[in-house]
Amino acid sequence: MKTLVIAEIGVNHNGNISLAKKIILSEKKIDVKIVKFQFYKTENLILPNTRMANYQIKNYPNNSTKDQFKMLKKFELSLEEHIELSKFCYKNKVEYCCSFFSEDDLDNFKKLNLKRIKIPSGEINNLFLLKKIAKLNKKVILSTGMSSEKEVENAIKYLIKNGKNKKKIIILHCCSSYPTLRKDLNLNAINYLKKKYQIPVGFSDHSKEINVPMMAVIKGAVLIEKHITYSNHLNGPDHKASLNIKDFQKMLKGIRDAEESLGLNNKIITKSEKKNIYFARKSLVAKKKIHKGEKFSFNNLTSKRPLSGKSVNYLPNILGKRAKKSYEKDELI
Repeated sequence: MKTLVIAEIGVNHNGNISLAKKIILSEKKIDVKIVKFQFYKTENLILPNTRMANYQIKNYPNNSTKDQFKMLKKFELSLEEHIELSKFCYKNKVEYCCSFFSEDDLDNFKKLNLKRIKIPSGEINNLFLLKKIAKLNKKVILSTGMSSEKEVENAIKYLIKNGKNKKKIIILHCCSSYPTLRKDLNLNAINYLKKKYQIPVGFSDHSKEINVPMMAVIKGAVLIEKHITYSNHLNGPDHKASLNIKDFQKMLKGIRDAEESLGLNNKIITKSEKKNIYFARKSLVAKKKIHKGEKFSFNNLTSKRPLSGKSVNYLPNILGKRAKKSYEKDELI
């Protein structure tokens, strides 16, 4: 199966629905199948006068305030705008996906035609939200940034306890640092989480690199989520830690190349290499003159290309047996 790839628009629309549509159309051109937004009402998400995170201040230097409440309010899209974007996505044959940050905002999910719901890393211990999501007949993507193993385990158990079918859960390994440094990616955690919880695992990548998602696929990720922006030069907190359209397309190609390279889950002889067996493998030949009645041994047998006679695999069948005829040096046995 192809790896699911989610293009996370997040707040990279800058609160502008026209820009959001522009990004969606650009994504469609590069064959993106799923786009994701963040549904929130600022008042349900954060207390007033909350300071912006350091990465937000650094990545958004032209912001007139360091108040996170005011910043998020600026980027907030209304329910009506989300509904419009949802319809716009499906009209253009792109799946609209969404993450929620409060149980009150989740009440609007029915109006958005969602196939799956994302639980953001910051909400992994939000029992109010998890309980409500668990009761919905939707696929759930659980992001694990900033989480200990115990928190991941507790979230999975809580979802299942409250009605969520384990088969409908995907865990996202994630490092919630923007952008994530290479040393903090810890891609080995993908296989670790997969084995520990027996649940499919994906990777939410916040690095600036194009090749990291390819490595995650090789490590077993079934889903890749990556932030996308129309331009890295736009003014906002996430644009610098996102891939622009051109780089996102390169990443997609890299993921598909990685999938093709991975191939099957068993060892086979490929069609392309079968034709080389004749030239690369060896036949049993006489190492020197062998007289009729002489016993075959390592002293009078050897192997040479091509495979025009008996394969070397046949050696155990004749060792110690007497030759029924004489052989000249290099003659096929």
